[in-house]
Amino acid sequence: MNDHNSEPLSLGGWIGTILIGLIPCVGIVMYIVWAVSANTNIHRKTYSQAMLILMVAGIVIGIVVGLLFGAALAVLLDGF
Repeated sequence: MNDHNSEPLSLGGWIGTILIGLIPCVGIVMYIVWAVSANTNIHRKTYSQAMLILMVAGIVIGIVVGLLFGAALAVLLDGF
């Protein structure tokens, strides 16, 4: 690993990383690229891996909650 890849990110580097992550679709693609790339900064790589894990967890929780509420609504409306 390069010394350059292990240096802390500057404030501008963090702001750029977060702003790119806010762009729909582009952010997800960039998080994936940064998470698997061997040539990216180690701090950006770890942050990207954490964000991808949180995104997947949010999607799974959203699906489970949606299914539970959908099932509960179906049971409640079955009598109507």
